[in-house]
Amino acid sequence: MFATYDDPRNRCGYRWSGGRGGIIGGGVGHPGAGAAIGSAFGLGTGALIGDRLQAMEQKQTDLEKQIKDDDGELKRQRQELEILKKQSER
Repeated sequence: MFATYDDPRNRCGYRWSGGRGGIIGGGVGHPGAGAAIGSAFGLGTGALIGDRLQAMEQKQTDLEKQIKDDDGELKRQRQELEILKKQSER
């Protein structure tokens, strides 16, 4: 899912590109068109970057869950090993 315009990660690219597009457009006599083109480009870029960041955050969350699950399994196996050691000592 793409991040929305409300996402701060997108607004930064949108504003930066819009301002830069306005400056470039002003240099050739069309600041409004330059700002519109720059804003559209910034919004698209921001959406792609936001989507990529969300995917990375989800992957990190998934990895943290896997680590927690693996820690629980390791603890269970250690306890089982201790029980088996005690049984073999008898």
